[in-house]
Amino acid sequence: MMLGYRNLGNPFQQLRNEMDRLLTGYFVPAADGLLSHVLREQPAVNVWQRDDALYVEMEVPGVKSEEVDVAVAGGELTVK
Repeated sequence: MMLGYRNLGNPFQQLRNEMDRLLTGYFVPAADGLLSHVLREQPAVNVWQRDDALYVEMEVPGVKSEEVDVAVAGGELTVK
């Protein structure tokens, strides 16, 4: 029977590598090259039109409605 050798290396480095792998691509690079706090993932959104009105429903768990800023400019809807 042949026994194999497995090099486990530094477990903390392995953890760091795994965290880097999981978080890569999760944040949007800012103009200065640093990672921004803006996430690429977006909340679930339902959009529908009825008559001449457009409705947008968005899930933002943990955020109160008075904390949400909604603006429309140049045909673009922005929710902050």
